[in-house]
Amino acid sequence: MNLKLAIASILFISSIFFFFTLQRGRGVVGEDALADAGNAQVDSLMSLGYVAVVDVAEEDRGKSNVTGYNPLMSFSNLNLYCDQGGDTAYLMDMQGNIVHSITVDYDGCELVEPYNDSILFVMGDKALIDACYDSSVRWVTENRFHHDVAVSETGLIYSLIREDSYHPEIISGKKMQDDLLVVIDPADGTILRRISFAQMIMGDDELLALARKSADEKSEEEGFEGLEVVDVLHTNSLEVIGSDIYSGGERLFKRGDVLFCIRELDSIGVLDMDSEMIVWHWGPGVLEGPHQPSLLENGNILVFDNGDERGYSRLLEMDPLTEEAGWEYVADPPETFFSDIRGGAQRLPNGNTLVTESEKGHVFEIDEEGEVVWDFWNPKLKDQNTRRNSIYRMSRLTSTEADVTSRVWGSPYEALSFCARIAQEKWRVECFGNAQVIFSEFSAAGSVCDATSNSTLADICNRAMLIARTDPLLCYELDERVERAECLAKDAVILEDPTVCYEISREEERGLCLYRIAAKTADPSQCGLIGQKERRDDCLRTIATSTLNASLCIGLDGVRDLDTCYGTIAVELNESRSCARIPTEFKRDRCYKEVAKNLNDLAICSAIVSDSVRESCQSIICKRDDNTSPEC
Repeated sequence: MNLKLAIASILFISSIFFFFTLQRGRGVVGEDALADAGNAQVDSLMSLGYVAVVDVAEEDRGKSNVTGYNPLMSFSNLNLYCDQGGDTAYLMDMQGNIVHSITVDYDGCELVEPYNDSILFVMGDKALIDACYDSSVRWVTENRFHHDVAVSETGLIYSLIREDSYHPEIISGKKMQDDLLVVIDPADGTILRRISFAQMIMGDDELLALARKSADEKSEEEGFEGLEVVDVLHTNSLEVIGSDIYSGGERLFKRGDVLFCIRELDSIGVLDMDSEMIVWHWGPGVLEGPHQPSLLENGNILVFDNGDERGYSRLLEMDPLTEEAGWEYVADPPETFFSDIRGGAQRLPNGNTLVTESEKGHVFEIDEEGEVVWDFWNPKLKDQNTRRNSIYRMSRLTSTEADVTSRVWGSPYEALSFCARIAQEKWRVECFGNAQVIFSEFSAAGSVCDATSNSTLADICNRAMLIARTDPLLCYELDERVERAECLAKDAVILEDPTVCYEISREEERGLCLYRIAAKTADPSQCGLIGQKERRDDCLRTIATSTLNASLCIGLDGVRDLDTCYGTIAVELNESRSCARIPTEFKRDRCYKEVAKNLNDLAICSAIVSDSVRESCQSIICKRDDNTSPEC
């Protein structure tokens, strides 16, 4: 059977409600369901400095599952995660429904990552496991694996293991936990290569000094004398760089290099796999206990900066050429976002960022302006809902991984049973429609609904199929108002016919219908048909930024809308005059800086009001090899 890549994108990305879908209190799993995590599981995590269950702060009591979701602004797809210390990987949709789970005969899960047609499990200090979607295991490699796993373009698997060994150049009199990068054969899990971080650090004077400082600080901690092994480094992230990275004509990193993070040295860096040497590192004095650096398409590096001394966490995007920070996310107030250990940040294809606040069992998605567009709290609670299972890192699947959804339904009946359990009608309808696509052998005979003898399930399925057909007249056969409105809106967008939207009685739903037609056709005149001003402005801003037409920004009133509209167009077109129209000063300054960098034009920096931003802009341009400006 040919299972199509489009399944996930149709099911999880197609146009849906504009408003925030609040599902507070859904899906709480209590103490009885959790039972006991098990002493062995806790011991394993304690060896990494982690615990599987965290206390729930008073202000977070009652938060469970998906508590907020803006489908229009979010990058919607499946989410993959495991409970820290557990034995199961979960594929969860944007509403918090568990679509599928994969369970292995090990506990101690730290991280799960998709790999071809299977899932890789990092079982903390125990093993790396390659498991299929039916929970069968291809191979298990037992070793002290921890924190991360990555895959190169050639298919080789990279991960981290620990070895206790003496390195008196770093710490005398005691063993230290040395982290080793290992390269693994994907066929059977055999370790093909090992590279010691301790050995590489001893080849770099700056890093060696930082490692000795870390060892000295550990020696002053209470209980140090009783330790047999000291965790001086704590390497926690790996990413294989997929292509040569150039900046200003200079090659910074080459394909096959590895981006890494060492928590105890407050450092991120890049190692050359050919020479087994660290060729770049950065962070001390800026980062505090960081996690998960990732190389972005623009050549910058995104990193989760824990802020264990600062008292709040942040996300930071930095330029490895200038070693200057750019985009930053800090919560308001800052201390409301804080994970002193663990954490992760994933840049999504639409520019949003998925953030794992591990120490709260909390994951949220923010847009480029820092607005939360999706919010999830692990629903696994215990001790009268005062403690919550932690999550080391959640990942959102991208289009290249989305075909995993095709593996979770083994039969038409499984598909129909799953679809029927989805609470929201819109998603339930799309789910049944996808089942019809997947199990195409039923199309010739009629409907996938015929796959079940359960009359209730068949009725639900047949109603969904009615909605799925593109014929506005059929929508009137639906008695329920919301179903009818969704049916009409879907057909209006497909037909690009705004008159169908006027058959929808509620103004908010009618406005969303018109918005979707306008966005699809990129026709700003359609925005004028929308009655609600906020929705009308959203419509104009969306079309202005997608078509790079600054004249459409003039019709906007809100400061944030104007900032976003002019700022996006200015940077995309490298047009400083659009920056001048941005009302918010710091965003206007940031716009000038980006355009000046892109054009290598020192004169544009002079328009920046902030002294520090202006000086940074000038410094970046003057440091470039091809700059000939006499003002430098």
